[in-house]
Amino acid sequence: MAVNTYAINGCAFVYVQDVGANTYSLLGYTESGVDMDITENKTEIMTDLFGDKTPQDFQDMGMMARLVIPLIAYDSVVLASIINRGDRSTYGSLNTPGLPLGQSGYGFAVYITAPLGVAAAPWYFYKCLMKTEGQRLATKANPFRLELVAWPWVTYQATTGKNAPLFARSII
Repeated sequence: MAVNTYAINGCAFVYVQDVGANTYSLLGYTESGVDMDITENKTEIMTDLFGDKTPQDFQDMGMMARLVIPLIAYDSVVLASIINRGDRSTYGSLNTPGLPLGQSGYGFAVYITAPLGVAAAPWYFYKCLMKTEGQRLATKANPFRLELVAWPWVTYQATTGKNAPLFARSII
């Protein structure tokens, strides 16, 4: 019996794209893939029917994704372009507190794929921002860890968030 419906996740190539641009830049690659958590945000609707512990229903409040990318090799210019997003003058300084980053155009798209089509279909996240960055300070090579947040951003003029895309399983 042939097994042809399995995918083996291994290394991943990570590309970034400024929103609205038509080109991708290779950010880098991982040795053992990308950790991805897609969260469907649900809010409890509490009533007197079941008391204060059990909700009567749930309200759908959209989705978000968390991407943890341990880069073993990266392009320092591309990395700098996504780390220093906002209106701050230097890396390590704060943006204006309260600055709406999506509306101000500081988001970017992320495209994650595996070489030779090893992992079924690629992942494309439409709007991302840096959440954290980190690395182990050591005497041997260690991955540079990025944590990104992706969300289904819409303009402030939108009257609904229905069908706002969070991700696609193909390159856009």
